[in-house]
Amino acid sequence: MRFNSLALTLLLATGSLSAQAPPVPSEFQDLYNTLTTQITAFKKAVNAGWDGSSYAYLNAPQLETADSSQYTALLGSTFYTYGVLPQLDELKALGANAVTVHIDFPIFYVPFYTYAGNPAQYQQFVSFYQQLAQDIRARGMKVVVEATFPMPLTGSNTAQFQSYAQTLSWSEYMSGRAAQALAVAQLSAAH
Repeated sequence: MRFNSLALTLLLATGSLSAQAPPVPSEFQDLYNTLTTQITAFKKAVNAGWDGSSYAYLNAPQLETADSSQYTALLGSTFYTYGVLPQLDELKALGANAVTVHIDFPIFYVPFYTYAGNPAQYQQFVSFYQQLAQDIRARGMKVVVEATFPMPLTGSNTAQFQSYAQTLSWSEYMSGRAAQALAVAQLSAAH
């Protein structure tokens, strides 16, 4: 059965649709009273230990346009201005008080750039992420860095990361990850 808006308005105006809950059936009244008493006591116990303040937390969605899996696309001449900054502003407007940035191995590992044949590129990525951290903080937001080894997914530019990783022993890989974590921490502290 369908109601048109006029019929619904008439029902609401005449009180035919009530906002009150139906009465509790008599066979459940004792259970209802017991549960109501227990819930009320629990609510009082929780509120007694709470000062009314909200818990500080970071609402930190991922800033996908700054994901290191995009590799050299990040360094495009207008990518930062027309890709990264608009998404950062959108996240801020949506209420984010932080952003998560993926800086995956080996983006901050100098030996990778020797392998890739472009040692100067390391500094370009350092500059990119330092500018990003500065712009995030200028908006009153915090930076959360997640660092893993990127998966070779469609749309990512991680083929060189994958081939480089295959040249490393397990201990070299672990040392490289540790060196990258240190570099991220040092670069973050510097700005």
